[in-house]
Amino acid sequence: MKTLVIASLLVFLSCPVAAISAETGPGQDNRTRWENMSPQQRAEIRKRYLEWKSLSDRKREALRQNFRTFRELSPEEKERLRWRFRVYRRLDNSERELLRSKLKRINNLPPERRENADQRYRRLQRMPERERERSFERSPFWRSLDDNQRRTFKKLYFPDRKPDRRR
Repeated sequence: MKTLVIASLLVFLSCPVAAISAETGPGQDNRTRWENMSPQQRAEIRKRYLEWKSLSDRKREALRQNFRTFRELSPEEKERLRWRFRVYRRLDNSERELLRSKLKRINNLPPERRENADQRYRRLQRMPERERERSFERSPFWRSLDDNQRRTFKKLYFPDRKPDRRR
């Protein structure tokens, strides 16, 4: 479920609307907000609107539902999701494509195998870095990846630093 939320919220989290709304008071109407936007902000809003209108009704409803799900997450879960999105945005196109293909494979696993994989991931997250590296080296999955795939995997799932709470 979280994977679906992450993928669907990519569109919403990349939109600067939240930052724009935060700059204006709650009493302002949409026209005033629009007039207070810079030309770049207006162009970005227009672009996102056209992207939204080009989606099928089914896709728009799925995104609305994912947005509702996001609003129900705890503050810690929301921050973790935002942080992972910031990491995702730093990936190049080949790394993003690799990630998408891996997520498709994970989503197609039977529920019991997916749960097992999730438990192993959580266990790896709790390990000290050296122990985790030794575990990777013993893993057939890890040995099957090329250097670029390993870098991408580490960037997204085991980055060098903790979530940045300032952004």
